[in-house]
Amino acid sequence: MPQASYTKDPAEILDYVINWREKDYLEDDEDINTSAWEISPSGLSKVTDGYENVSGKCTIWVSGGSGQQSYTCTNTITTDKGRTCVRAITIRVADR
Repeated sequence: MPQASYTKDPAEILDYVINWREKDYLEDDEDINTSAWEISPSGLSKVTDGYENVSGKCTIWVSGGSGQQSYTCTNTITTDKGRTCVRAITIRVADR
């Protein structure tokens, strides 16, 4: 289930962040090994993505999308302590 919801214009290229250290999803000495993003349905495009272990933040840059359509961006991470964690955000595309 999506944790946060955002709105963007179809012409914008914007970044969105999931902070895995927030609310103690990661322990202080736990690092992210991998981060992968999936977007559904198709139409919103991933420009690039990345993560930072110190802050525990995973970022996705997206572009496009169709007006009045909502998209779910799901981030799955694995950690050095053997955890697999999944969180999602919703991006609604609307003309501004």
